[in-house]
Amino acid sequence: MDEARMEETPYGRNPASEGRFVLNLGDALALRNEEKGGAVYPLEREDEPFTGLGVNVHVLRRGEPNGHYHS
Repeated sequence: MDEARMEETPYGRNPASEGRFVLNLGDALALRNEEKGGAVYPLEREDEPFTGLGVNVHVLRRGEPNGHYHS
């Protein structure tokens, strides 16, 4: 498998093509979720999710719930 092309955005780096990649979370694209709280790091491309592997990284600030139905 070839290396993925990385897209530089004002909010971090994100994979922009199919392939393998290594990415520090400090450099990754982070999306703030005002409704549910915290931030999400979308490591999978929306149009091409990982097959056979699921990766989700959510970062919460102190006092934020860890899910919609949890407190």
